[in-house]
Amino acid sequence: MDAEKNEIGRKSLRGGIVNLGSQGITIIIQFASIIILSRLLTPSAFGTVAMVTVITAFASIFKDMGLSAATIQREDINHDQVSALFWLNVLTGCAVAAFLILFSPIIASFYNRPELVWVTVVLSLNILISCIGTQHSALLARQMKFKKIAYCRLSGVITTFCISVITAHSGLGYWALVAGVVSGTFIQVVMLWIVNPWIPGRARSNAGVKEMMKYGLNLTGFDFVNYFSRNLDNLLIGKIWGADALGLLNYEYEELFH
Repeated sequence: MDAEKNEIGRKSLRGGIVNLGSQGITIIIQFASIIILSRLLTPSAFGTVAMVTVITAFASIFKDMGLSAATIQREDINHDQVSALFWLNVLTGCAVAAFLILFSPIIASFYNRPELVWVTVVLSLNILISCIGTQHSALLARQMKFKKIAYCRLSGVITTFCISVITAHSGLGYWALVAGVVSGTFIQVVMLWIVNPWIPGRARSNAGVKEMMKYGLNLTGFDFVNYFSRNLDNLLIGKIWGADALGLLNYEYEELFH
């Protein structure tokens, strides 16, 4: 028992070191992006995308429904349960994406920016893509394979950075940021499936995931409240002062590196 606790402690320590290292590399890439993209794009470009990410960040609260955390914290879990959670993640991702696409004209009207319709549509699909890798990441975390998670995350960060810079240099404006986000998420999900080749089975109604869903819903409720304390100012700035002001506030554009 003591040996098992010591092994868990060592894995946790290694995981912390790996996570710290990956965060350090992410910060370096983020700093480089601030320098490069701020020279290639206007504040309005950052602000245009930030107007939508304020909304998609809120919608993203519901894409996971706390199911990844439920997978990680569960003492015992089987293939059928993880499969059921995977398909629930995909289902909620589809629902969230459909909701955003349906309301994209309203979002554009709220900001009085017609171009936000298609930005919202594309970024809503990004939410669906990320849902496909949620349970794969959760399983890696459960197995304490933090190095593999870091590799996948950094693959996405580097892809986002490269695509954003290349497309921004090509003159695509705010679409460069959108392309970077979607490309980075796609590559991260692909890497998660490569390093963790778990294949979900059929969703079974008797898999026994009700308790995990309740646990996830409680986490979602916390995230719901926390969202407004962190993002309401961005919503109001975008509405009242426009894309330029919001872009100046969001030059670091953190969404690129999540």
